[in-house]
Amino acid sequence: MACACSFFAPSSHGERITLKNGMQVEGAVGKIGSFANDNGAAKSPADGPKVKTIILVDDDLRRIYFPMYQVNAEPAPSLATGTIRLTIPQRVMTSGKTVVSVGPIMRVTPFDEWGRRIITMNTANGPLDVVQGITLVTPTFLQVEGLTGRGALVWNMRMATSSLPRERLSRILMQHIDRNNSDQRLQIVQLYLQAERIQDARQELELVLADFPQLADLQNQVRTLNQLGAQRLMKEVSMRKEAGQHDLAINMLSNFPAEGVAGEMLLKVREELELYSDLKKNGEQLLLRLKRELDSVAEERQRTEATAWCSEIASDLNANNLSRLVDFDRLAEDPDLSAERKVALAISGWMMGAGQGIENLPTALSLGRVRELLRIYLNADRKVDRDAAFAALKSEEGATQAYVAKILANMLPPKLDRPPVAGISLPALQAPVPGVIAVDDPLLKPGGRKAPAKPAEKKVEPAPAKEPAAVAVEANDPNVPPGEVPGLLSHVVAGLPEDPEIRYEVQLPPEYDPYRRYPVIFTLNGAGTTPLQQIEWWAGTYDEKSRLRYGQAGRHGYIVVAPHWQREHQRDYEYSAREHAAVLYVLRDTCRRYSVDTDRVFLSGHSLGGDAAWDIGISHPDLWAGVIPIVATGDKYIFRYTKNAERVPLYFVSGQLDGSKRNQNSTEWDRYLSKASKDGYDTMIVEYLGRGHEHFYEEVQNIFEWMRLHQRNFFPKNFTASSMRPWDTFFWWIEIDDLPAAANLNPIDWEASSARARAVDTEGKAIEPNGVRASSAAGKVTVWLSPELLDFQNAESPPTVIIKGKRFFNPPLSLEVMLDDVRTRADRLHPFWGKVEN
Repeated sequence: MACACSFFAPSSHGERITLKNGMQVEGAVGKIGSFANDNGAAKSPADGPKVKTIILVDDDLRRIYFPMYQVNAEPAPSLATGTIRLTIPQRVMTSGKTVVSVGPIMRVTPFDEWGRRIITMNTANGPLDVVQGITLVTPTFLQVEGLTGRGALVWNMRMATSSLPRERLSRILMQHIDRNNSDQRLQIVQLYLQAERIQDARQELELVLADFPQLADLQNQVRTLNQLGAQRLMKEVSMRKEAGQHDLAINMLSNFPAEGVAGEMLLKVREELELYSDLKKNGEQLLLRLKRELDSVAEERQRTEATAWCSEIASDLNANNLSRLVDFDRLAEDPDLSAERKVALAISGWMMGAGQGIENLPTALSLGRVRELLRIYLNADRKVDRDAAFAALKSEEGATQAYVAKILANMLPPKLDRPPVAGISLPALQAPVPGVIAVDDPLLKPGGRKAPAKPAEKKVEPAPAKEPAAVAVEANDPNVPPGEVPGLLSHVVAGLPEDPEIRYEVQLPPEYDPYRRYPVIFTLNGAGTTPLQQIEWWAGTYDEKSRLRYGQAGRHGYIVVAPHWQREHQRDYEYSAREHAAVLYVLRDTCRRYSVDTDRVFLSGHSLGGDAAWDIGISHPDLWAGVIPIVATGDKYIFRYTKNAERVPLYFVSGQLDGSKRNQNSTEWDRYLSKASKDGYDTMIVEYLGRGHEHFYEEVQNIFEWMRLHQRNFFPKNFTASSMRPWDTFFWWIEIDDLPAAANLNPIDWEASSARARAVDTEGKAIEPNGVRASSAAGKVTVWLSPELLDFQNAESPPTVIIKGKRFFNPPLSLEVMLDDVRTRADRLHPFWGKVEN
């Protein structure tokens, strides 16, 4: 059989660029002066006088744009040594009508064995069927082109090769090669190998060896692939350990394949298992020693109360919180230390975290009572109950702000349903209503301290859900009935009057443990999709057999949260208080229910949800470690809030042919990409070649790498932020109120008033040696205080706050301010210790 497939020599991948945030990209590198005018090729000096400050990297699948100021060093040669390129002959449409914009995709058939499919998109003249065929296969991308025939169009688009499973891709390639030619068959093996699809390469090689027994010498290559597979598996084990999925890591290590794996690798596997075994033994020994010291506490009352806290330690101790006993472990065998002091180290470390142990037992016992009173305070709906809890707190020795801040950071989520600690006497308060925040609770406005005024818009009652309800079951529960998804839960929180209840779905990662802090993805669905579909995009579909979701969120240990933020049949993002509240109220409720690392919360959305994520993200830039708008369109406030985007990392994903989005976004993207400053905006724009308005799931692994490299800086020393709505008024450590009339622009008045409206800029700046300055045209300015911002112990240079020119020396701190701040903002990692108002 003649070979219909040509194999070209390996070609260079171009250059590799490392950004200041640690992200690496590879491809052909060029500089451009404007995203709006880019046609995808690097420009020459003759193309115009515009300064070229935008870096473009083309990897043949995508074009990636970012500011020149984000580059960490000069480009280096690519790490890749070469690429297999397999061409597949198709009857390609080379002239005629060309696709310049891709309408909404209505249907896509799977690729058949010849690498052809039908894609149906909506056009002004109705649905249009276009026949496409794969014409080029590389380890990273597939080139897919329009074929001749009825309705034919010139259309060259790219897809990630990883989007096709081995069975389908190999079947397509086998139609275009000589199956009896071992060299051509081995080219397919090499393709998978270069794509780092080790399991696929091994399976393909085993098929080759079965068909060509004379190639028995290639069994060595099978062993090499086994070794590469083992290395990949060890990386997966490390990822699961880092995500706190220790049971899964132990299971993977215990069932590690030994065939064809080097002894060095197997030794490492045994060492990892021994580390887990030692960890378990260490925990058991610590509990035995703690029991021994507890029995030796002389005073009965102290011993009784200490027993309650030590019982909790014995019940809850695990790999994620064992480090809390590090001080007790270090001194447990010290003969000069009394039993009381050792028990105090264990209890205080348990309450305040690793390395925070104290040796005074009465104070340590007080810390436990403080923790329980904090839980009561944070859960109380009625002010009278909060006042009672606070009064009890003030009488506790352990209720200093320094101790309380550490307890808040290490306590279990306040809304976690668990019985009171046995044997501890605390005030009896009215229990909160589970699942709903009281309507009369003085919640923050989205980004501020009070609820926004009701917009003058038509009231629409929320429609009943059209999708199956999430099932409230714990992650990895072996008793979950078939059909129910472990770790998928549904909650309701109070919203604004026009939408009094906001429902949201949560997918917990495998082995979720409230003693561990988790990164979180907030994801907003587009029109025609559901919150549960957003969870599947991030966490994968659920596999009944393994009882797991095989998506990236679970692998990396992320919680995924999907609010029901739209009204029924909503087709446009409205920039409204209702939509902001649907995200921000859910964020706070999530922090109250689950163990959230508030420095690693990411906001994302698709299409209409991407529009919302972009606006909400830069309107409240202090909340997010990063914002990921996917096929989003910018408008209205987004174009007025350019300054806000300087302090929040942004990762855009789009299609090159996605209608008018590219042109509409390009002016704002140019501002982000061209900002001439020391660091520039931490912005990356990923544009898929020849693609339209799609979900772009193939980008998800790159997004997780980007998220891994980012966390929030909650106390920037220098920032400027813009406001034009009464709920966009909280920025890191400054809050404003009483906006000037020209800056108080309701979204329903945008068309009539936006031309005259002017944003209010709020500036915050650290000043030497120990002060901060806040300025704004708003009538009221509040500076929120924290030791992360000012040194309250500096006697030589006392802390100073300047608000609109007025100086405040040694501003007061307040435990009551701290607790009310945590109750409303729900950020237990960064509580404010006091405030100053002008």
